[in-house]
Parts: sequence; structure tokens; C-alpha cells
Amino acid sequence: MPVGHDPEHVPVTRIEVLDFVAEAFDDVPTERARILEVATRNGARHALLDALRRLPDTPLSEPAQLWDHLGDVPVDPGR
Repeated sequence: MPVGHDPEHVPVTRIEVLDFVAEAFDDVPTERARILEVATRNGARHALLDALRRLPDTPLSEPAQLWDHLGDVPVDPGR
């Protein structure tokens, strides 16, 4: 792997979050534990799991509610 391309140093993005947790919203409401379980099963990297651990342990009814708690997560790494 080229120097500077360590995936753990690439910022987590909203697209990445949704790629790994969308199925957690198949049965709503969902909660942090379910979101983390789905992300882990789908192979999410440590940086993404760390971000998801910041979610409150309250029910979420739709993916858009993630951004209420992860507002600092950019849409893409350049933003």
C-alpha cells in the first residue's frame, strides 16, 4: 500500500456511513447497537465504527437522523 493511503486516515464520509448501515433501517426504529452490529457485519473500518459509537442510544426512524448526531461527517473527504 502506498504511503499516505492508509484507509484509517481517510475521513469517514456520509456516503460511507450509508453504505455500511443502510440495512439497519430496514426495520425501524433502529438503535445504535443495531447500527453498529450491521456496520461490523458489513466490514466497516475502525474509523467508521468509532464515529457510529458517538450516536446516542435512542431510536432512529430514518437514515437522515444520523446527521443530527454526526453533523461533522462530510459528504465527501474533500469537504
